Amino acid sequence: MKEREYHFKIHSISRFIIAISLILSTLSILMSNYLPKTENEIVSILQFAVIFLTSFYIANQAAMAKVKVVLSKEGITHIWIRKFLISRGNDIKIP
Repeated sequence: MKEREYHFKIHSISRFIIAISLILSTLSILMSNYLPKTENEIVSILQFAVIFLTSFYIANQAAMAKVKVVLSKEGITHIWIRKFLISRGNDIKIP
C-alpha cells in the first residue's frame, strides 16, 4: 500500500465563541475609553467595522487547528501541524 497523506483544517465553534467574546468585549472597553468620540456617523460605523472584522479574523485563527493524517502499511498516524490555542493534544498512532 502506498503511503497517503491528507491535510485537514479543524474549526472549533466553542473556542471561536469564547475568543470573539473576549476580544470584542476588551476592544469595546478600550474603544470607549481611548478613542475620541465623534459626531460623524460614518466614522463611527467604520471604527466598529474595523474592530469587528479584526476581532473575527483573530478569533477564527485562534479557533482553527491543522492536522495531517498519514495512511500507511503500519497504520494510521494523526499528526498535529498546528494545535488549538491552549491545547495539549498529542499525536496519535493507530496500528
